[in-house]
Amino acid sequence: MKIVPYEDKYRDDMIFMVLEAKDALGRVPTLNEDLLRVSEHYKGRFWLALSGEDRVIMII
Repeated sequence: MKIVPYEDKYRDDMIFMVLEAKDALGRVPTLNEDLLRVSEHYKGRFWLALSGEDRVIMII
């Protein structure tokens, strides 16, 4: 696992991870508006944990 700053190249994988996690918890899989425009909302203060295969596994 490695921790990396958010880059737009991880956007789709991050969104998929969030929706899958909510579904697994039995919640309606929806997204907060800020996750659709991370760069605009967080200005470089958003980090992701990636698996060894560079898949998003956690938002930090």
